[in-house]
Amino acid sequence: MVYLLTNQLLSMDKVLKIAVIILCALLLVSLLKGLFKGDDNLEGAIKNIKVSQQKIDSSLLIINTARNQIDSIQGSMEVFKHYVNDIQGRVEILDLQNRVSMRQYQKYKDSLQNRLKELYTTIDTTADQLPDIVIAN
Repeated sequence: MVYLLTNQLLSMDKVLKIAVIILCALLLVSLLKGLFKGDDNLEGAIKNIKVSQQKIDSSLLIINTARNQIDSIQGSMEVFKHYVNDIQGRVEILDLQNRVSMRQYQKYKDSLQNRLKELYTTIDTTADQLPDIVIAN
């Protein structure tokens, strides 16, 4: 095939020979460029994969940091829950003590009112037994 090509080239006139040689050279350059350009595309794809991997790694780091913060918040919420439960227990105790004190106070108040009623019945409110008071001019 190469022999036929060279024989045909020898038989063509000089301008046509030069044009065919230039076309073959361009075709060869284009073919080689396509092969090496494929490597460039492959290198670009590898670079994109590396950049993506770095982004994924940084995202995982951010996620782990957020997870640690959430765990810390959950621990704080547990402590806060225990504080609230403790406060609720103390408030219930104080409320019961207050109720007992109020009942005792009410009993004491009622007994004082009953005693006052008893004493009031024994006092003469008509003033019949009071001595006469003389007013001097």
